[in-house]
Amino acid sequence: MRKVIIILTLISTSYLFAGEQTAKEIAEAARDGSSESLAQLEEMADGGNADAQYELGRMYHDGAGVRLDNGLAKKWFERSVARGNPKALYKLAVMYKYGRGTVRDLDKAQEYFKKAFAGIEEPANQGDAEAQYLFGNMYYHGNGTAVDNRKAYDWFSRAAKVGNYTAQYALGYMYLYGEGVQQDDIKSTKWFSKALPALRKAAEHGDIYAQLDLGNMLYSGYGVPEDETRAAEWYSKAAERGFADAQYELAVMYGAGRGVKADQCKEDELLEKAAEQGHLKAQLRLAKICDWRRQYEQAFKWYRRAAEQVHSGAMYELASMYDAGRGVEQSKEKAAEWCERAAEHGYIQAQSDMGYLYEHGEGVEQDYSKAFEWYCKASERGYPIAQLRLSYLYSKGLGVSVGRVKAYKWCVLSGRDASILDDARKQKELLEKTMSEDEIKEAMNLAEQWYRDYER
Repeated sequence: MRKVIIILTLISTSYLFAGEQTAKEIAEAARDGSSESLAQLEEMADGGNADAQYELGRMYHDGAGVRLDNGLAKKWFERSVARGNPKALYKLAVMYKYGRGTVRDLDKAQEYFKKAFAGIEEPANQGDAEAQYLFGNMYYHGNGTAVDNRKAYDWFSRAAKVGNYTAQYALGYMYLYGEGVQQDDIKSTKWFSKALPALRKAAEHGDIYAQLDLGNMLYSGYGVPEDETRAAEWYSKAAERGFADAQYELAVMYGAGRGVKADQCKEDELLEKAAEQGHLKAQLRLAKICDWRRQYEQAFKWYRRAAEQVHSGAMYELASMYDAGRGVEQSKEKAAEWCERAAEHGYIQAQSDMGYLYEHGEGVEQDYSKAFEWYCKASERGYPIAQLRLSYLYSKGLGVSVGRVKAYKWCVLSGRDASILDDARKQKELLEKTMSEDEIKEAMNLAEQWYRDYER
C-alpha cells in the first residue's frame, strides 16, 4: 500500500510540475521540434494565455519549429497585445516598420514602439531577460525613444549575463565597433563566442533570424574564423524561406562572387525578391544597378519605392531623374518637389540645391529669402558650395541684409573645396576691395571659430 501511495504521489507531482511549465519553456521545446509541446502551446494560446499567444507569434515570425508565416504571427501578437503584453506590442511595431505580414506603416510603428517602451520597462526591471534585450534594442535603434547606445549597452549586458544569446550577439557587435562602450576586440570575440552555441541551435531549428546572424558571423569572422562558403549556406537557408534580409545578403555575395560563384542573374533575382518585400537596401542596390545598365525606367521604379520609405537619398535621385528626363518625362517642377522633400529630410546636397533653385527660380518661384534659408542649412553643416552661394547672397543683399563680414567668412570657409577654389578666390578678392582690415580680421576670426565648432 505504501508503494502505491508513493507512486501516486510521484505521478501527481509530475503533473504538477508539468502544469507549472511556463509558456516560454513550452515554446522552447516546441521550437526544438516537439509536436506535443506545440499542441500544448496552441491550446494555451486558444485559451487566452497572453504569454502563449506571444510565444506562438514569435515562432511563426521566426519560422522556428513551425513554418514561417507572418500573417499568423501578426494574428497571435495582436491577440497577446489585447491582453496587455508589451513585448507583443513591440513585435507588432517591428512588423509595421518593415511591412512584414502587413502594409508598411511607419506612423503606426512609432505609435506602437512608444507604447511598448512604456510597457516593457517594468518586466525588464523585474529581470525578464527578453524584455531587457528588447528594451536595449529600442535604445539602440531609437524605437519609441531617443537613440542612447550607453543605455542600450547597459540593458544588453543585463540580458546577456543571464544567457540571452541575442543580447550576447548584440554586445559582441557593440564591442567590435565601440558603440556605447570602448572598442575591444577581445571582449567582442568573448560575447560572440558565448552567443554561438545557442545561436547555432536556433538556426538549426529553423529560426531565420538566427540563420541570418550566424551567416553574418561566418561572413565577417565575428567570434569565429571567416568562412564565406558556410555563410552563404546559412543565408541560403533563410533566403529560400522568403526572408528578405537574407535574400539581400546572398544577392551581394552572388554579385561579388564571395562564398559562391559570381552570378549576375541570381543577384538580380534575389534583389528583386527582397525589394518586392520592401527591403530598402535591396531597392536601392537594384535601382543603382538598373541606372548603371541604363535601364532607367526600372531604376526610377525602385528609387520611387525607396523614396516612399522616406529615404532622402532616393528622393534626391528621383529629383535628378525628373530634372534630366531620365526614365520619366522631364519635369523641372517635380524635380524641385522631390529635391525639397530630400532637403526636408536632411539630405545636405538637396538643401544646397534648393537654395540654388529658389535663387534662380528653376522649378519653383524665385524667392531669395528661401534661397538664403536653404543655403544656411547646408552651410552650417559644412557644405562648401552652399557656403560660397551664401557668401554671394550676403555680398549682394539678396534675401538678407548686406553683410560683408559674413560674406567673407563663408567665402573663406568654402575655399576648402578644390572644385570651387577659383570661384572662391575671385569672390574673396572682390570682397577685400570693399572691406577694411578690421572687417577682414573679424571675418577670419568668425571663420576660425565656426571651423573649430564644426570639427567638434
